[in-house]
Amino acid sequence: MAQELLQHDGDDGGVERVPAWLSDDSDGDGDDESLVATVSVAHDELGFGTQDHASGNGQASSGGNLDQQAMAEPPRGAGHGGPSHRGPAGPFVVRVAAFVAALGGVLFGYDIGVVAAALLQLEDDFELTNFQKELVVSVMLLGAMVASICGGVVLDSVGRRDGIIGNAVVFVVGGLMLAFAPNLTVLLLGRFVVGFGVSLSAVAECVYISEIAPADSRGWLVSLNEFGISVGLVLSYLVGFALIHSPSGWRLMFGMSVPLAAIQGLAMFFLPKSPRWLMLQGKVPEARNVLLRLRESAQQVDDEMRTIRSDVGRSTVTLLGLVRKPELRRALVLSSALSILQQFTGNANVLFYGATVFKQAGFKSDAQATLSQVFLGIGKVLATVFAIYAVDRLGRRKLLLWGTALMGFCLAALATVTTVEPPEKTPAINGTEANDFMPGSTEVKAVSLLSLIVFVMAYSFSFGPVVWLLVSEIFPDHARGKAVSVSTVFSWGSNLAVSMSFLSLLDGIGFGLTFFLYTAIGVVAFVFIYFCVPETKNLSLNAVAEIMKSPTLLLSADARGHRGLYRVLDDTE
Repeated sequence: MAQELLQHDGDDGGVERVPAWLSDDSDGDGDDESLVATVSVAHDELGFGTQDHASGNGQASSGGNLDQQAMAEPPRGAGHGGPSHRGPAGPFVVRVAAFVAALGGVLFGYDIGVVAAALLQLEDDFELTNFQKELVVSVMLLGAMVASICGGVVLDSVGRRDGIIGNAVVFVVGGLMLAFAPNLTVLLLGRFVVGFGVSLSAVAECVYISEIAPADSRGWLVSLNEFGISVGLVLSYLVGFALIHSPSGWRLMFGMSVPLAAIQGLAMFFLPKSPRWLMLQGKVPEARNVLLRLRESAQQVDDEMRTIRSDVGRSTVTLLGLVRKPELRRALVLSSALSILQQFTGNANVLFYGATVFKQAGFKSDAQATLSQVFLGIGKVLATVFAIYAVDRLGRRKLLLWGTALMGFCLAALATVTTVEPPEKTPAINGTEANDFMPGSTEVKAVSLLSLIVFVMAYSFSFGPVVWLLVSEIFPDHARGKAVSVSTVFSWGSNLAVSMSFLSLLDGIGFGLTFFLYTAIGVVAFVFIYFCVPETKNLSLNAVAEIMKSPTLLLSADARGHRGLYRVLDDTE
C-alpha cells in the first residue's frame, strides 16, 4: 500500500488523504504541495459538483465516495516506469471526439434557426395568433431555462459523455414530437423538450471537449461548438428555404434534426469518457487508461494527472456568498448585466423571427424572406471565424465596443428606412384582416437586408462569443460554476422576455419604433461596456481576480486602456 500524505484544509482544519504517487513530493520529504487528481480544471471552473472535506473524506456532490483502495494504489504504468510512448493515436482520438461532440452545436443552431421559416407555415396550418406564435418561439426558451438550472446536476450524475448521449435522445424525442404534432399543444411540448436539449447541449459539449483536450489545443477545439452553432443556423435557413412551399413543410423542417442527433448519440458510445469526471468518481485507473488513449505518451499522462489540482483547500461559495463578497458581487453584476444586454439588443428576434421581419420590411414572398435568412447565416459563420482569430489578438473590449457600435448603427438604419416607408398590410378580404404585407421599395429591401446581415455579423464577433468568455474569466475558480449558472439563467430569461414581447411590440408601436428601442438599448450597452468592462486579454486569471477586487463597478482610465494597472498586476504573477 502506497504511503498516504496528509493535506490540510486551511479553512476548516479538515484533512484530505492523498496517495503518495499523486503528490508532487518528488524527494519524499513531505514538504511539497500535494496534488490531488480528483477534480479537473474544467470541473472546477464550471462548478459541476462540489467537494465536502470537513470530515476528511473526499466525496463528490453526486454522493459517490472516492474509491480509497484505487486511490491508494497507483494504476499500472503510473509514474515514469510505464510505457514511454503511445504514438499518434492520441491527438486523432481527441479530434474525432471533439468533432462528434460539436455536432451538438450544429443541433443547437439548427433548432434555434429553423423556427423562423416554420412559423410562416404554422401560421396558416394552425391559424396562429401573434401571441401563439410568440409561444411557439418562447416555450423553447422556457425549457432552456429549466435545463440551465438542473443541467449541472445531470452532467455530474451521469458524466459528460453519457450526458451528451442522453441529450441526443432528448433531441430525437423532441424532433419527433414536432414532426408529428397533431395540434398546437403537442407542438409546444415538443418545443419545450427541444429547448431543454439546446441548453444542456450548450454546456455538455463544451465541458466534455475541454476535459479531453490537451491544453495547447483546448481553445480551438472548444470553439468548434460555437462554429457548429453557426453552421446549424445556416443549415436551418437552407432547409427552410427549400421546404417553404412544400405542403406541411414545417414537419420536415423540424424532423431533419432527428438523424443528426441519432448519429451523434451512437457515435459517442465509441468515444472515451471524460478522464476528469472519472477521477471525480474515484475511478483513477480507468481515468489513466482513458488518458493513454488521448495523449501521445505515458509521460504526458503522468504529468497531466499531477497537474490536476483539487480545490479541496478552499470552501465552495454559496449563491448568497456571490452577493455578500464585494469582489464577487461586482463580477456578478457585470456578468448578469452583460447577459441581459446581450439579449436585449435584439439579436434573438432576428434569429427567431427573421423571416417575419423580412416580410414586414417589404419582401413579398415567403421564399424571398427565407432566402434572405440564408445570407444572415453565412454572415454569422464568417464573423464567428473572425472572432475565433481576433479575440486573443485585438482583445475583448475592442470587439465588444466595435460590435455594439456597429449593431446600433445597423438597427438605427433599419428603423429609419421603415419609419420613412412603414410596412403596410395587404387590404382586408371580406372583412378579414390579412397577415401579409405589401411589397416594399427596392431601397427599403436593400437597406433592410444589408443592415440585418451586418447586424448579425457584428453580434457574432462581439456579444455572441465574447460575453461568455468574459464570464468565465472574471470569477475565481471556486465561484465560477455557480456564477456561470446564474448568468445563464439571466441570459435565457432575458431571451424569453425579448422573444415573448417582439410581435406585440411590432403591433403596438410599429416596426420603426421597435427597432429604435433596440437601438437605444444598444447605446446603453456601449456606455456600460466602455466604463465597466475590463480588458482581460493576455492577463492571467489571478490578475483578472485582482482587478475585480476594485470597490466600484466603474473602471479607471488605466483599466479601460489596458495600461499601467495591468502591467503591474502581470509583473506580480
